[in-house]
Amino acid sequence: MIDPNDLSDIQDYSAATLRAQIERLLVSSTPEQLIYRECELDEIWRFIDLEIASLKASGGAASELASLTRQRDIVMQAHDLVGVNADANTAAQRLRELIAPKPHS
Repeated sequence: MIDPNDLSDIQDYSAATLRAQIERLLVSSTPEQLIYRECELDEIWRFIDLEIASLKASGGAASELASLTRQRDIVMQAHDLVGVNADANTAAQRLRELIAPKPHS
């Protein structure tokens, strides 16, 4: 069971981490809980940012860099929705974009 009063230890930016973050966002409503979610989103952003820096340093593929940059931008948007607007539900919707199945072209 998720306790929104606990600050979760973020280890990565995997789909499992994002799903858990969405669950925490959806049960968070108090100012303290929203601050915890903001801190967790900061950590997710940091992991993505480190991956971007590593990819740039190694000369990684532009498509992968673009994908990671998009992910980082969405996480920051979710962060701002929580921190500025106190809108955890919309933040959760934004994060869902990162784990939703991609339509086939």
